[in-house]
Amino acid sequence: MIRASRETLLTILLIVAALAVGNVITARLPKADEVANLPFVHTAALGVPVTMRTGTFAVTKVDASPIVGTQLDTAVTGGLFLVLTVDVTASGEPLYPASDDLRIVASDGREFGGRPPVREVCGPAQPGLTLTCMLPVEITPDALAGSRLRLPAANRDIVGPGESEYAEIDLGISADAAAELAGRTTPILLAKPTVKGK
Repeated sequence: MIRASRETLLTILLIVAALAVGNVITARLPKADEVANLPFVHTAALGVPVTMRTGTFAVTKVDASPIVGTQLDTAVTGGLFLVLTVDVTASGEPLYPASDDLRIVASDGREFGGRPPVREVCGPAQPGLTLTCMLPVEITPDALAGSRLRLPAANRDIVGPGESEYAEIDLGISADAAAELAGRTTPILLAKPTVKGK
């Protein structure tokens, strides 16, 4: 009969323990196709530019009102329009940043956006030129604090897959700032898109 030494038993126990730990770690790691399908998210804050494959974006100002409009169109809501002033510089091809895919994401995960309340086209932003636009998004006042903008790198094709690259921009709205924004009633006239410096 072969008798195992203490060292042999200890080695066997260590190997079994290492295999068990390795199995647990492998089970908790994401699968390759799960990781490949995750969107690529660029994060930034108010006033900080974020660069994606289609261009550079920056939210430079946040305002709010229950009434927004252009020279030809007006929209009124029982909630609030969060109006974002954005700077857009396209890279490579002209870019329309205002789309139905733009979303405001509340701190609790609710999403606001979709079809813009008024049709003021933002763009196209041309490569090398910074275009400044005002983008209104309808939102409820209780969703202002901690909200952020989720902006796709490119407009989604109606029949194609969703965008896989986003900018998530923290709008810097504290609870106090949210209360102040929610109390605003002065209508906002949306300025026409302008090339910065012109």
